[in-house]
Amino acid sequence: MISYLRGVCAETGEDHIVIDVGGVGFRVGVSGKTAATAPGTGELVTLHTHMSVREDDISLFGFPSREELHLFRQLLSVNGVGPKVALSILSAIGVDDLRFAVLTGDTRLITTAPGVGKKMAERLVLELKDKFSSDDLLPQAAGGVVLTGPEGETDEAAEALMALGYNASDARRAVAKAREEAGERLETGQLLKVALKYLGR
Repeated sequence: MISYLRGVCAETGEDHIVIDVGGVGFRVGVSGKTAATAPGTGELVTLHTHMSVREDDISLFGFPSREELHLFRQLLSVNGVGPKVALSILSAIGVDDLRFAVLTGDTRLITTAPGVGKKMAERLVLELKDKFSSDDLLPQAAGGVVLTGPEGETDEAAEALMALGYNASDARRAVAKAREEAGERLETGQLLKVALKYLGR
C-alpha cells in the first residue's frame, strides 16, 4: 500500500492532483477543499493516501493530513458510502464541521453534501457517533461561532452536552460547576471539557 506521496505538483483539477514522483505521474483524487488549497504547478506537495482496489479500477485518494485520511476511512466504513461520496462530504462540510454534525445529530448539515440524502445522513450519524470523542465538540467545529457573554457560552455548552445524550438538568449543573471552578470566562469548548469531568467522561 502507498502510505503517502511526496513530489512535484504537475496538475490540479477540481477533484484531483497529479503528483510527479521521480518522473512518474500519480493521479490522486482529492476533496474540493484540498484541490482549492493545493500548491501551484511545479511546487512540492505531500499527500497521505488511501488506495481503493476494485475489479475494474485502482484509484488513489489523497489528504493533506493523517486526521483527514482517518476520517475518510471512517466514512468508508459506513454502509453505502464509497470514495466519491466520502470525498463529496469532505468537500462540502470539512473535518471539524462533520464531526460536530455527527455528534449533535445534525443530519441537515450532512445532507448539504451532493449525493447524500436524509437516510444516508441518518446512517452516518448512527454508525459514526460512537467513533468520535466529545473532545471534538469545540467552537471551531461549529463554524467558529461563539456566543458572546458568559450566558451565551453556558447555554451553548449545555446544549452540546444534551446533544450527547445528557439530560438538561445534569448538563446545566455540570456546566455551572465548570464555570464556578474556572473562576473566569471560558469559551464553549473549554467549558465542555471541564463539564465532562463532572459527568464522568
